[in-house]
Amino acid sequence: MPDPDPPVTTQVNNAPVYQIPAPKPFSFKASDWDQWHLRFQRFRTASGLNQKVGDEQVNSLIYLMGPQAESIFESFKLSGEDASGGKRDVQITNALIYMVCKDNAPHSIVEKEGFLHFTRTIAPLYKPPSRNTVSF
Repeated sequence: MPDPDPPVTTQVNNAPVYQIPAPKPFSFKASDWDQWHLRFQRFRTASGLNQKVGDEQVNSLIYLMGPQAESIFESFKLSGEDASGGKRDVQITNALIYMVCKDNAPHSIVEKEGFLHFTRTIAPLYKPPSRNTVSF
């Protein structure tokens, strides 16, 4: 019988590749949420999903929760922006562009490890734009 939860292959900091099984689908019992959510957060970090853009994370969450999550998510009737990260991502990106221009900072600042650590700390789901995707 095939494995119902195929493992995800990931590579961390040039370390050897290892496999991480995805969490089982959510039971949709309120009492199970905290434990399932913790497992998903651990999976998100260990698999590198937390480094992906907002809509990839949202789609992964819905997929891993199971088929019932699809109908619940569709009932929200979210616009494209709200479904993929929301207005907060747009506000952060606009503030970042303003900072780079106002402070005459190099465009490459968005790729520096210190800056990436800072953004992960204040907004873990935010994915800064590449210096190649934003024109000033």
